[in-house]
Amino acid sequence: MKVKQEKGVTLVALTITIVMLLILTGFLIYNAQDSVYMKKLTNLYNDIDLLRGKVSSYYNQYGKLPAKVKYNNTAGLTEVLNDKIDTGDFYVIDLEAMQGITLNYGKDYDKIKQDQNNVDNYFDVYIVNENSHNIFYVSGVKIKENDRFKTYYTDYITADNIQINLRYIDGVMIPQNYYYLGKNQSGEIVISNIQDENIDESKESQYIWQKQTSRIAKKPTNVVFNDSQTENEFIKSVNFYKGYFKNSKNKVQYASIDENKWSEPYTKEMQYTDVNGKSVTIPEGYRVNLSPVLNDVDEGLVVKDSNDIEWIWVEVPGSVFRTVENNTDYESIAADLERYAQEYLKQSTTKNKTISDNWTSSNEISSEEEHTKLFNKMLGEIYQKNGFWVSKDLVSKNNTNQMLFDLQWGLLCKFIGINSSLSYNDIQTNSNNWGNFKNLFNANTSGNQYRVTIY
Repeated sequence: MKVKQEKGVTLVALTITIVMLLILTGFLIYNAQDSVYMKKLTNLYNDIDLLRGKVSSYYNQYGKLPAKVKYNNTAGLTEVLNDKIDTGDFYVIDLEAMQGITLNYGKDYDKIKQDQNNVDNYFDVYIVNENSHNIFYVSGVKIKENDRFKTYYTDYITADNIQINLRYIDGVMIPQNYYYLGKNQSGEIVISNIQDENIDESKESQYIWQKQTSRIAKKPTNVVFNDSQTENEFIKSVNFYKGYFKNSKNKVQYASIDENKWSEPYTKEMQYTDVNGKSVTIPEGYRVNLSPVLNDVDEGLVVKDSNDIEWIWVEVPGSVFRTVENNTDYESIAADLERYAQEYLKQSTTKNKTISDNWTSSNEISSEEEHTKLFNKMLGEIYQKNGFWVSKDLVSKNNTNQMLFDLQWGLLCKFIGINSSLSYNDIQTNSNNWGNFKNLFNANTSGNQYRVTIY
């Protein structure tokens, strides 16, 4: 009788199987590690790309980097720094200054906020160079490549050779077609229309920053304009940027202001807040001018309605109302406003196209009752909103309900007096230097044209 022979696994077959399993396992482990490395690197690249866009937008809007805390411990970044581009200081990127920031790395930022004196002891942080605007992750991401480890600190390996033309230095805007050369021995910014020119202040091509701490209403006597420059745009630029550039021949350069930048129409009545934190209620359907100076409440915020008529905001501080109990306490509101603007309520040459505060039979408003109703409405609006709108242009008299009262004109003049360096006599004489309110008063105006407001 034949016995059935059981077949088993030979030693050779077992050995081959084990070897194959080891190879497969090693391959899987290698790919798993590679996947982890790639995810780390991708996270870094995503962070850098996000920060680069946010930092650029912030810089273009505010004229400075979103960074305050200086960072000095950059020795580990040597391989990716360019000593010709990444000059000057490095700063920790202020993540709170920008909206919509969610990062994979940079967790030490919160610790640095509480421990700024020891900032150089933190490494899980993103920094930016003040001149190149290049962004680096100090800790770096270590990746294994070809059995060797390499550390990435940004989204490129070798030093960046691309030089940017800086638009702002220390918050100062560089005029178009001019280049930042550096700072002179006094620490003042020097620019030229010739790129990479050595600093020599005697050259007519080089202009030195002249800081202007106080507001101006007229150009300095030692300033020389070229044919394309005007006093009005010079004054606006100087008052906004707090200075101008001047060369050895007293010629000037200054950053121009684009006055034709508008927001989308407001879909409902909403609050607008300017860069100084001051707020104004914008009527539904109106657009806000987004240009420097024109978007500043203290300068007289400018808006435009659906008919392209421009309006300027006249602020009345809440502190003016010392005796008022509520928005229907018209007598107290009037008394406080008259006290506030009393010097400008005297008879003057600048009061034009307004309704008298006191009704007479010759008044534009037909009855004393209607006059009182409109005057009280104006008082209540100013009290509730801390100001009022005035039309930039004169319009035809088609609605007495919108016409300005003498009191409002006095408040407008008071606003100009507080927020400019103009003297009382300057304001009473003409409005040529009234900034956003320039030429609001025209002594030669005649006919059925009136200054109006919005309710």
